Amino acid sequence: MELDPDTILFFQGDNHAINKFYESQYRSSVAFVLRNRGTLQDAEDCMQEAMIATYRNGRTHCLLSGAPLNAYFFGAFKKIWLKCLRDRKDNLELVLDAYEQTLIRQSPAAEENELGALAKKALSDLSQACHDMITGYYLQGAQLKLIGEEQGLSDQGAKNKKAKCLKQLKSIFSEKLKLLAVDSNQTPN
Repeated sequence: MELDPDTILFFQGDNHAINKFYESQYRSSVAFVLRNRGTLQDAEDCMQEAMIATYRNGRTHCLLSGAPLNAYFFGAFKKIWLKCLRDRKDNLELVLDAYEQTLIRQSPAAEENELGALAKKALSDLSQACHDMITGYYLQGAQLKLIGEEQGLSDQGAKNKKAKCLKQLKSIFSEKLKLLAVDSNQTPN
């Protein structure tokens, strides 16, 4: 698998490549933290940690999996921000925009990580109608109107049902995440 020249320079410690990558990730990273109950200082702190983690650990991941550098960075960044929220005991509901969802899908490790497994489990715990609504709309890209028609709902009814199902999914996911945090804190080192 071939890495792009900027990624190679990044892992060789080229200051220009590192700065260029940092600048390319800055706006989306800050926006992510600000949308998820953080501050500019929180975002910059998490970016520093994620840059270090990406530089130290990302080389093997990017070489072996062929995942883009920005996908690895975002995964590390998101985990660091989740840990900050968990440490602050904030509600762990995150808001992802389309760009961030694309980065998550690009990473082969996304299926293997704990959050992905928790999300799948939470999705499977939904009622069949909600499961069909959420997977159809968010994962398969089906139009909400068509999903609503299949379930015998009006346009507004489909919107209301999607909102209700999404709220239920977030609640289940948040509960599972809290249980995971409790379990990991009780595990001896």
